[in-house]
Amino acid sequence: MALAGAGGGQISGQGSLSIPSEGANGTKQIQSNADINLKNWNLTPLLAIGAALSGTPSGTGILNGQFQVEGDPTSGLHLTGQLSGADIRLTGGKLASDTPSLKK
Repeated sequence: MALAGAGGGQISGQGSLSIPSEGANGTKQIQSNADINLKNWNLTPLLAIGAALSGTPSGTGILNGQFQVEGDPTSGLHLTGQLSGADIRLTGGKLASDTPSLKK
């Protein structure tokens, strides 16, 4: 479990990564799976980092939920589960003058 720093909230998870014995050059793919839990996770710090590094929107909001991540590099990673957000507001970046928001 990790605390979300000054922003508050928790993120925890468990999972596995299977690497074939012949390494990345073999015919078998790397397989991964993980269960992730978010509890009152404040998005503000993560969105600020993304905005500074890549010009994505900045903003605020809280996420809660549980989801699973599984897959491999060839077929991609698949996310399943449930997320809920509260007080999400996005600004800037590719949104230009748009300011989408979601109360709950």
